[in-house]
Amino acid sequence: RRDPATAPTTWPECAETDVVLRHHGAHAIFVDASTYGHAGCFQNNCKLTDKFNAVDPGVCARLCAEVDECHFWSFGLQGGSKKCFLRKSDDGREVAR
Repeated sequence: RRDPATAPTTWPECAETDVVLRHHGAHAIFVDASTYGHAGCFQNNCKLTDKFNAVDPGVCARLCAEVDECHFWSFGLQGGSKKCFLRKSDDGREVAR
């Protein structure tokens, strides 16, 4: 786990590899991501979602920077699609497999 006091806060320096931030019912934030993604959203609703399809991790960084509650995000494959996952904490941190 990175020390928040010394971790970079700007993209792309803030990116970590091989890390996934699991939802575990408490860490996800649900936002209107319809202007960033129109597919792959939670229950197919991009107006209230914690994940969405994205072409690259920069999309995740930009949306998270615009949402006050978003402090962490991850980017990875789910169901064969590249997705952003928005989180308010990194308590669900695990090594990606």
